[in-house]
Amino acid sequence: MPLFLGRLASANRAAYLAALCLVAIQVGIGIVMKTAQSSGGYRFSPTASVAISEFFKWLLSVAFFAWECTIRAQQGTPPKSETRGYSVIPRDDHEFDDIDVVGATKPNRPARLTIRLYWQYIRSEITARTRWELCNLALLYVLVNNTIFACYNEADPGTIALVKSSGTVITALVMIGTIGASVSRMQWLAIALQLCGLLVTQYTPGSGTTYTPFTYMLIMFHVFLGALAGVYNQVLLQRESCSMHANNMTLYAAGTLFNLVGHLLVRLVSPEEPTFFHGFDRLGAILVIVSNVFVGLAITAVYKYADAVIKCFATALATGILLYVSTILFHTHLGFLAVPGTLLVFIASWIYIRNPPPPRPAESKSAGRCSSSFAATMGRWPKTSVLGAFLQTMLVVILLWVPDITLREEDDDGSHSVLLDSPFRNTVAFVRWNHAIPERIPAIMKYDPFFHTMHLSMRDSVKSEPENFLNMTHDQHVNTGHPQEPVAKTMKLILEHEPDVDGMLFFHFDAWVTPMEFMGMDMTRMAIPMDGGPNFRCYETIPTDKWEHAQQEDLFTAVGRAVRLQPPELPDDGEVVPSPRRYSKEKRAGCRGWSDIYYIPRRFFADYIFLVERVFHDTFHEMSVATMMHMIDRTRSRTPFTSFIDPMPCWGSCCSKNPSEDALLWHRCGHKLDLRSDRAKLHWDRIDAAAFQVNRTNSGGVNGTTARDILV
Repeated sequence: MPLFLGRLASANRAAYLAALCLVAIQVGIGIVMKTAQSSGGYRFSPTASVAISEFFKWLLSVAFFAWECTIRAQQGTPPKSETRGYSVIPRDDHEFDDIDVVGATKPNRPARLTIRLYWQYIRSEITARTRWELCNLALLYVLVNNTIFACYNEADPGTIALVKSSGTVITALVMIGTIGASVSRMQWLAIALQLCGLLVTQYTPGSGTTYTPFTYMLIMFHVFLGALAGVYNQVLLQRESCSMHANNMTLYAAGTLFNLVGHLLVRLVSPEEPTFFHGFDRLGAILVIVSNVFVGLAITAVYKYADAVIKCFATALATGILLYVSTILFHTHLGFLAVPGTLLVFIASWIYIRNPPPPRPAESKSAGRCSSSFAATMGRWPKTSVLGAFLQTMLVVILLWVPDITLREEDDDGSHSVLLDSPFRNTVAFVRWNHAIPERIPAIMKYDPFFHTMHLSMRDSVKSEPENFLNMTHDQHVNTGHPQEPVAKTMKLILEHEPDVDGMLFFHFDAWVTPMEFMGMDMTRMAIPMDGGPNFRCYETIPTDKWEHAQQEDLFTAVGRAVRLQPPELPDDGEVVPSPRRYSKEKRAGCRGWSDIYYIPRRFFADYIFLVERVFHDTFHEMSVATMMHMIDRTRSRTPFTSFIDPMPCWGSCCSKNPSEDALLWHRCGHKLDLRSDRAKLHWDRIDAAAFQVNRTNSGGVNGTTARDILV
């Protein structure tokens, strides 16, 4: 620590400024990449975004190289006399006088840069072989830049930054295999500490890892590609004494072209892919491009004005900020071991940089087998190598953004079906009407292919039955403010007669749900909208607003009764507390939230039923549902740092209406939608198309029983 403080004390102002810029850009790009998403995806094409970013990088490189060539011309330095495979550069110094340069009669006299002279500088700067190798490097960066979008689709910015900070082992292995680099014993120790720190941050006792193994593999694949591209770029820059800006011009020009081709191929395979400029009228999409353009400049400035240690700590600071911001902006849950694990990762990074291996004698250095083999291949067949790499890269890009194309198979009649399961295949959809509107039922039944069973809750829906009639597919509950009562009764039927059902999704008929966009949802956790209104929040005193003030007094009375009750027995699954003595009593015990859409997993049915029957049967549902979910969560969690409630990103609120076309298409759920409007047709067309993907029709459910079967 004293050594680091001494380094900071002696660092110049430029190093501080470069490091701060890097921190700001890395934090900004993490937030921008995540906030630019809508309903777990991007409303613009990621391949188009990368192509546009590469184009602007190319423009900057052109400007920087022009500035460099202006200085060369003023110093009287002509283009390189070596033709490097071209015949347009004069070989005789006297021929330089004939080039259209004002005031240049000799190579060492000042001159003014013209377009012709600038072109001569460009063509003479890089060899033909290096141009082809830069094309290969551009293909690597195509994968790097596309996989980072895929990573942000799967994880939060803090986790991505932390895993990337822990990717030193991948970088070390790449450098050993490609350029024959060596790693000291202390560096291997630092790598081991980094991996331990990463495991500590991402693993929570009782609930497992934060994300799926696929997510971590995807981020590691991105880190591997970045390490490979960085080493390759370093080799190309060090091999020849050419301008970095000239290299970048070729690199970014090829990157623009390759990403454009990738976008066209994705559009060809998947017509649903947004067009090239679609979605870039939004500030978030524009900021994604701007941040991707300038992040490279910030890293270059840090290496120029500071050193690798300053960059390491700048990255560590940015990672810490992103981890904290992710919990606020993106509702990311951090376990109680996240802070010590993150500190361990940062300390290990510092140890790695401060303990490099001793330099080897020049005669003992080798380029590494992989690097030598690749160089030999490029020297013999440069065009063939680039073509092979291009085909492989385009295939990976297509697989990244059209993940379901490999799931299609041809049936006996020549048609194609998609072998996809609905995420709600074992879920009951409980659809609630506050009024008798039977003409809306046929539209709602379009959801039937995606759910185990459709349950319709509407008064007078089965005219031959009494008002209190309820079975697996119907109930006629009248009280519009307390739908939790028929929900609890339906849950009891499920527990008694439907062992295959693993949860219930409740939503009002005028809400919209796009089932296939819930792929990846953790079906063992509760979910409720966190945005819109009323926001999900808990409090210890009654707020002085206009939102059902009188009923909130009843809510606190109900909470007081609930905390004196012993919860029902649940099986011990290693994650949920099986038999606490009392429901959890916290100061912030009364809650309210937007409950027009919510999800309850089967393992919490018993708690829901118990609380409704004993306490919350006559409490307004916008307060009772949120309070019950909060009490279940606090009672069943083994530690105060874990939660069983996930935010559900839905459009609107309890009282919103008339969503825009973009809101409808870019949100997987929302409230409310007029089923008679043209917008509703847009939604149902999408539902019909998705029903084809699950290889079922709209005339029968998964278990063969539909609400229409007994509809009168």
